[in-house]
Amino acid sequence: MLRAGQAAFNRGEFFEAHEHWEAVWRAAVEPERTWLQGLIQLAAALHQLSRGRVRPALSLLSKGLPRLADVPLVLDGLLVGRLRDELLALHERLLGGGGADLAAPRLPGD
Repeated sequence: MLRAGQAAFNRGEFFEAHEHWEAVWRAAVEPERTWLQGLIQLAAALHQLSRGRVRPALSLLSKGLPRLADVPLVLDGLLVGRLRDELLALHERLLGGGGADLAAPRLPGD
């Protein structure tokens, strides 16, 4: 299910990625459960941004990024650490009043 979410995410289908990962999150145990929750919130944030809703996106980024603070660089073959760093930069840009580049966020695999 993580790979199905990755494929949806990389197609820009952030809501669908959120749905795939939520199914995995329900059965997960800590610390993976927290990391998955962060990933779900980041996908939801990007979904909000794709709809032009900056304030809800900022809120979701603010909740999701701390949940990924200690995520390994590679989680189940996905480079989640790299995505976290990209979205941390996006979060800072948005907080500073800058725009969002939705073409950039991707979740590569190893």
